[in-house]
Amino acid sequence: MQKKFFLAVLMFLALVLLPWPAAAGMDDSLHIVVNDDFLVTDVPPLIANGHTLVPARPLAERLGATVHWDAGSQTVTIKKGGITIQFAIGEPIATYNGVSWQLPVAPELVKGRTMVPLRFIATALGQQVRFNYWQTTPMIWVTSSPLLEDKDTNVTPDYFEVDTGEGPPYYKLKPEGQTTRGIKLEDSVTKVKELYGPPFREETVRDGQVVLRYFSEYLPQSDAVSTLSFTCRDGRVVEVIIQH
Repeated sequence: MQKKFFLAVLMFLALVLLPWPAAAGMDDSLHIVVNDDFLVTDVPPLIANGHTLVPARPLAERLGATVHWDAGSQTVTIKKGGITIQFAIGEPIATYNGVSWQLPVAPELVKGRTMVPLRFIATALGQQVRFNYWQTTPMIWVTSSPLLEDKDTNVTPDYFEVDTGEGPPYYKLKPEGQTTRGIKLEDSVTKVKELYGPPFREETVRDGQVVLRYFSEYLPQSDAVSTLSFTCRDGRVVEVIIQH
């Protein structure tokens, strides 16, 4: 019961507290990234009362869910694992595993596509959502792991520069240094994940060492990304690197 309560609180906060584009109407300038690629739809996102609606099927299927449309009742049902979400056109109420939720805006039918609140679906399916501008382009990232904040990849005096001689340098945490969230060498992998969340990539490399990689906001299929990497041995951090 307590776990369900905390899930409910988290979903509510995700729906009402984070910023969104404020314009109204269709917005074909808004780009949506779902994990490793852009979300391409034949109907552009709809901005209603500061909330973003997108076609239900492309987003849900990219997140590994199935989608069923009932034309008679004008309802859409999204299922993934033990999660069932149901919307009805024009109704500002959704059900999540049978429990009713007030939506910030009602789903709409636009050019034959069911437009539903992006943040609600993404959060309900266990995703992280971030809105920001990439230079002047409004973008939304829907990711399975949280993105870094700008401060996380700022090069502070706790780091020293390493010149590889090929390509840009990288920055390595000093033995006595700490990251902006307080991780030091020899801290545990558990502490890293508690402070930064699950990594974008977790890879086993040489000698059984494990590398946890976290990404900043990024453009898919490009080098336009900053990373924060923790190399760990026997469950402890032995190296921290920032790359731009």
